[in-house]
Amino acid sequence: MDLYQYSIKAVRFPTPELGLKNVATYFGIHGKSQIRSGLEAQFRYQEYYLCSDKDKRLELRSKLLEYNRDDIEALVGVAEGLMALMGQQNTGK
Repeated sequence: MDLYQYSIKAVRFPTPELGLKNVATYFGIHGKSQIRSGLEAQFRYQEYYLCSDKDKRLELRSKLLEYNRDDIEALVGVAEGLMALMGQQNTGK
């Protein structure tokens, strides 16, 4: 199921746009990563890719993995939240 397309067609959230972070926040899911956006993650990855210092690379890698984990957890949480909304819709609640 394409959650984004489903959300556009079937659900209205009190957010200005349907970004993963906005929808996840609606469902009470908050990330732990210090990286705050996909754009920042891209810059951090470029920094990681070009970095020759092993300790700095390890630090950047850790931050990127934490950001990716936040995204995965947000996606799962949003999917569960949408399924719960669909269940409420089907039972008339």
